[in-house]
Amino acid sequence: MALTSLQAYATVEEDGKEGHLSIKGTFNNHAQTDDASVHIEIFGPDKQLVHKEKKRINEFTEQELLSFSIAEPKLWSPDYPNLYACKITLVSSTGTMVNEEKFGFRHFEFKTNGPFHLNGERLLLRGTHRHEDHAGVGPAMTEEMIIKEMEMMKEMGVNFIRWAITNNPGSC
Repeated sequence: MALTSLQAYATVEEDGKEGHLSIKGTFNNHAQTDDASVHIEIFGPDKQLVHKEKKRINEFTEQELLSFSIAEPKLWSPDYPNLYACKITLVSSTGTMVNEEKFGFRHFEFKTNGPFHLNGERLLLRGTHRHEDHAGVGPAMTEEMIIKEMEMMKEMGVNFIRWAITNNPGSC
């Protein structure tokens, strides 16, 4: 039994007073296990437990694992990247699997003929475009190279990045 995908859908009301969280997961059951459970833990940006739930799994397809509301969530923004975490522990007769997904609550809106708003405030998008085409290594950049590139963009004042990912290994 394995968790093959985990998606966290976090939305917040325009006034930021109430957030809604839906967690979906997809499972495969190649081992034909009929006894499985998931332990779901949601942690706030301060690493404190926000919600905990246990659920039996009897379907091995995509399904909603959790849906609940949270009062006054800490909002994500470029200046305050408040990230929550969803930790899923899958327990079955074939073993235990742990997966974690990070997510943020934010409300965004493109005003008609006007500026972009994030969490109710105008935000000027200052961005750049990024390709996986570093000289000599192409998309095989090291973690240190990626961190340096992100630091350089932050120094430039970037708060928005458009990604272009190369899937063709021969294109480097």
